[in-house]
Amino acid sequence: MIVYFIQGKSDNLVKIGICNNLKRRMIGLQTGNPHPLRVLRQLDVMDHERLERDLHDRFKDFSVQGEWFNLSSGCRRWIKSLKNEDGKVIDCQYYYHAKDLSRHSLGEKIL
Repeated sequence: MIVYFIQGKSDNLVKIGICNNLKRRMIGLQTGNPHPLRVLRQLDVMDHERLERDLHDRFKDFSVQGEWFNLSSGCRRWIKSLKNEDGKVIDCQYYYHAKDLSRHSLGEKIL
C-alpha cells in the first residue's frame, strides 16, 4: 500500500490517505470533485497506516474535513521532498486526470 498526497489544482487543499491502487483512487476522488486533482507525492512504505496517522497529526491544525488539509506552499514543498524507505523520490510531476483514467484509455485490467 502507498501513502498519497493529492491536491486540488485550483486550491491549497491536500488529501493525505492510503490505497492499493492510486489510479483507481484518483478516479473515485475525481468523480466527486469539480476541480482537476493532481498527485503531489506517493510513498511506498512498510508502515503506511502509522505514517498516515503521523501526517494527519502533524497537519491537524490545517484540517478542513476528514483527510483534507489546507496546506501552505511551504508544506507542499516539504511533501514533495519526502522519500520512500529506499531513499528514492517518486516523480509526481505528471498528473492523473480523469480523462486519462477512463476505462476506455486504461482498459478493464487496470480497473
